[in-house]
Amino acid sequence: MTDGKKNNFQSLVENTISSLNAMASANTIFGDAYKTEGGETIIPVSKVVVGYVVGGGEYSETSKRKKNENLPMAAGSGGGISLVPEGYILDNKKEIKYVSTKQKDEFDFIYKIFSETLKFLENFKKKD
Repeated sequence: MTDGKKNNFQSLVENTISSLNAMASANTIFGDAYKTEGGETIIPVSKVVVGYVVGGGEYSETSKRKKNENLPMAAGSGGGISLVPEGYILDNKKEIKYVSTKQKDEFDFIYKIFSETLKFLENFKKKD
């Protein structure tokens, strides 16, 4: 590859990585904190998965390769990001704990949400 082609390819890779880094920042994993009227703080937590691929090469007929160093170049890159809510961090001024929202099965999920809601309401009622 000539220097111009290397710079174009390098620019392609750097731009793609820069874009993916911007999408997968710490603010993506830990969301904005929410304060309830009762003073509790809730911080959403997500799982971020980033995939990236880049490739390229020089293409021409075999006979031209031996004579010409300035061959046509093709390159491409791409990436993807997956963002999945995993749970939240709850600070109720007495304790800080992580509450997972991943479903193991529907009954466990409903039970956990119901029990956490009851605890939250009990603490809220005690403060009033």
